[in-house]
Amino acid sequence: MAASREWTIAHSPGARASRGERWAASDEDLAGADLDLVDVWLTRAPSRRLIVLGDAGAGKSELMVRTLLVLLDRRADFGDVVPALVPVASWDFGDVEAWLERWLVRNYRFLGRTAPGDGAGSYARELLRNNRIAVILDGFDELPPDNRKRFLQWLNHDGNDDRPQRMLLLTSRPVEYARLALDQESIRLDGAAGVRLLPQRTGDVVGFLRLKSGPGRWDGVAASIEKGGRSPLSLKRR
Repeated sequence: MAASREWTIAHSPGARASRGERWAASDEDLAGADLDLVDVWLTRAPSRRLIVLGDAGAGKSELMVRTLLVLLDRRADFGDVVPALVPVASWDFGDVEAWLERWLVRNYRFLGRTAPGDGAGSYARELLRNNRIAVILDGFDELPPDNRKRFLQWLNHDGNDDRPQRMLLLTSRPVEYARLALDQESIRLDGAAGVRLLPQRTGDVVGFLRLKSGPGRWDGVAASIEKGGRSPLSLKRR
């Protein structure tokens, strides 16, 4: 269990309903809480491309881990795709698909084996080419500022051939992403819906601390939070 995380819609490329699909009929349908994020990403967002914005310490990375675990458990609900959580800071400034293949092989060596079939590459390459991996890219804001625009350009170029658009979830602090989206050239992740994590409610945070600790262990911090103060812990996290 973790403290509840809610989000609101940040932007949408135009949510719409479709017969036989569960696409969002309006932008409000993209709002949610906690592990609804899996459904928002892979069911409600028509493009299956989503940006999750959250301030420092909002819990983006922890929520991504939980999202990955839920997606693994519910693979059959989403066409048996396999999730991969990839830190954006590991990008080597080249072609996105080649980078993802190298990252997958480096971290899951069995994916480096040659897949069956004439002209087939590694298992990692074939899974990526056939859109069988739901890619979670965590930490866009951790890229050097000069490389962020280039990274988004690579993501927008990725899949511009006959293949379906790659399933992507990108996390970032709001300011770093907004600087590019609001820039004169206005570059953003094409076709993506966006949500923003809301501040966690005081009652949820305090309840979580008390649930996960022994009696009295977090009482001082909990009291400070309830009074609206800033504890040494919160100062350190900033």
